[in-house]
Amino acid sequence: MVSAKDNTLELFLDTKVRSNELGTDQYDHGGTGAAFGCAYERISWHNIGDYILPIVQYIRKTSPDHIIAIDRGGRLVGLAAKILYRELYGDLPTVGGMIKFVYFSNRLKPYVSAYRLSKENIKPLVAEILNNAPTGKSKVTILDDYAGSCETLRGIRKIFNELSGGTLELSAAVMQGIGGNYGGADISSSERHIRTWDWEVYEQLSGVDYVPENFKPVIIKMQDTPLGCIPSGKVPHIWYRERMIEALQDFAKRLKREASLVSSNTGR
Repeated sequence: MVSAKDNTLELFLDTKVRSNELGTDQYDHGGTGAAFGCAYERISWHNIGDYILPIVQYIRKTSPDHIIAIDRGGRLVGLAAKILYRELYGDLPTVGGMIKFVYFSNRLKPYVSAYRLSKENIKPLVAEILNNAPTGKSKVTILDDYAGSCETLRGIRKIFNELSGGTLELSAAVMQGIGGNYGGADISSSERHIRTWDWEVYEQLSGVDYVPENFKPVIIKMQDTPLGCIPSGKVPHIWYRERMIEALQDFAKRLKREASLVSSNTGR
């Protein structure tokens, strides 16, 4: 049951998302992008909340049974969505309050080999979803960082449909890129690719890699990194996640304060 307080917060955040007040910071303020001297907006740990909030609001409205983040680009998006949702509303509406991660790739040649490996990699997850399915279709939301050609989203939708016999209700949410009218995401924080993000350039920030021959996951360990803002001796992806969590917690507190102030001023 949604409390009046939660409903007030939800309405305020919906208005904030629709008003396009998010993501207006045009310069990096200490994020990883500072190493580049960026004179344009760079999505980093300190401002990722602006680009995750529309996804969080979409999850709030649709209440999916399962959320699947596509590795590797979607890993930090999934983690950020889980953290921000928890700080604003509590546990995710998914089974066990969890987000799952899967790897999909079409980089191997020929494409058929990559598709086959991706399908085998995703098969146990779909079986788990079907085993825990309530009456009717399970709702599955796929998360990723970017939808450009939408080839990844179309490919993973095809796999989920083939493995489930079309019994899953699929949707997709991305941090930025093409929306649903082009066969891509149902929700996108930004419809155009006009920004860059830290883990697009430095993939080690995801904290995981996959063996090309069999798509098995490999945890990224300590390694040299050109990211000047990460202190010496720190594991890049762990340091990055810690900063991101702190920033998202502060972001959520600020949003709640703003919502409370608006509610007080309007007498709601």
